[in-house]
Order: sequence, then C-alpha cells, then structure tokens
Amino acid sequence: MSSFSRALAMEYQASGVIVQTVTPLVVSSNLSGVPPVRLLVKSPDDFVREALDTVGVSDHTSGCLLHFVQSLLLRPIYALSVLLLQAALLWKSLLAPLRRPFGRA
Repeated sequence: MSSFSRALAMEYQASGVIVQTVTPLVVSSNLSGVPPVRLLVKSPDDFVREALDTVGVSDHTSGCLLHFVQSLLLRPIYALSVLLLQAALLWKSLLAPLRRPFGRA
C-alpha cells in the first residue's frame, strides 16, 4: 500500500492532489470490533481530527501522536520477531536433510 501511495503521489503531484498513507493502530470502530476508548485506543472523531492536521505535512503518518509513539515502541519488537522467524525457517531448512523418516532406523 505504501509503494502504491508513493507512486500515486508522484503521478498526481503536478495537479496538486495530495496523497497520504495513514497507518493507524487501534481506533474504536465497528471494523476493529468496537474496543472501548482507553489510553491506547482512540475514538474515531479524535483520530480523524488529529489525522487531518497532518494532511500536507507528511506523505506518511500514523494519524495521531499516540499511534506514532506506539509504533516507535513496537517497531523493534516486530523487527526482532521477523528476525527470529527467519532464523527458525533457516534452521529448519538446514536440518531437514538430516532428519530420518519416521519409523526407520
């Protein structure tokens, strides 16, 4: 989605059209299962109000300050989990030829 948005922004840049990628975290809505508004969950109205303030300022945004801070904190955890998954898949592929079929000596 991010690549598509960048391409679209470049295509329409001369015509004055603003294309912005918004990657929110949890917003209390029917789509997200209506979690209650809490410290880490924004209401739709509050989220949209803050997100609209970023139009024309940045081509990519989390939509609000709270989601930006959360994404900064979650990014290292996500990167580590991807790294661990890749390492596990590599070890699995390296060990696969050494495994004996079940029931054979």
